[in-house]
This record gives sequence, structure tokens and C-alpha cells, in this order.
Amino acid sequence: MGCVLRRTWKDKHGRPRKTRNYYIRYKDVRGKWCTEPTEEATKYGAERVLAEREKAVREQQGGGTTLQLGGNGKDAYLEE
Repeated sequence: MGCVLRRTWKDKHGRPRKTRNYYIRYKDVRGKWCTEPTEEATKYGAERVLAEREKAVREQQGGGTTLQLGGNGKDAYLEE
């Protein structure tokens, strides 16, 4: 199971800043964590990208294809 996140940092005045787009973290076929940026500005859109990546990893491992998208009451189960 992966996660969706937004990177944060402090600017030169010490104010916290966030990236515009979301990042995703997931485990690849070897079990190592991968972090990659998405082009999505919404958390729900980034969760969809994460679900696609996790599906691709499961297919490479020969696993199932039931996915769960979560967050803010927008849960859905996809079966393909």
C-alpha cells in the first residue's frame, strides 16, 4: 500500500511552503520504496495515479487486480 503526499519546505523567510502537485510513494516489484511526482494538483487525482502504479506492480508480480481508492469519502473498488 502506498501513500500520497505533498512536499514541504521553508522559504528564505522561514515560512512553510508546499509544492503545487502531489507525490506518490509505493513499493516496486523488488520491495523498495519509489517516490515520484505526479502532474496532479488534487489528492484524489494523485490517488488514481497511485492505484495505477500499484496495479502495474501487482501485474508484474502475478497478483490480483482489486484496487481501493481512498480519501474524503470517495472510496471506490475497481475490478478489472
